[in-house]
Amino acid sequence: MNLAAKITTGAAVLVVGGLVALAIPAMASIGQAAHGTAEGVVNLTETLEASPTQVAATVTPEPTPTPRDPKQAAAWAIGCDDFGAHPAYGGTPVATYPRPDRGPSEYAQGTVTLDDEGNPKYYTVAPGDSGMSIGERFCIDYVSLLVVNDAFPTMHPGQVLQISPYNP
Repeated sequence: MNLAAKITTGAAVLVVGGLVALAIPAMASIGQAAHGTAEGVVNLTETLEASPTQVAATVTPEPTPTPRDPKQAAAWAIGCDDFGAHPAYGGTPVATYPRPDRGPSEYAQGTVTLDDEGNPKYYTVAPGDSGMSIGERFCIDYVSLLVVNDAFPTMHPGQVLQISPYNP
């Protein structure tokens, strides 16, 4: 057998051995899952036979998350979790405007220009800013923000973005 064949055979043995080593824990977890399923049927039967009061007592509600700061609480109050994507890009804009300014972050250090009511209207891009961080700062879908402001796929320092470009 020549050297190339020996190397190929050795590599194949190592690969197969590695796959077997990876498969052993997976097979063990499948066995445990099958055993747990059988126990789950017994527990389900016991639960079905329990009184409604006993069943209700075993259900624990999920904890309500706590905002980390007042800016996050304000963002949550207006539905910041949906980020107000532009309808043309598959989103539903948040009805409550203007967008909150959650404050500067490492990659959203630009200058904010306020409207007459003191709400964020424009954002001037600073060196090192990223679209995603700007979007997070104002609770807005960053792709929609950049596309609507003609700043996608690249934006440059000094460029001015309208924060709510699709809000009349």
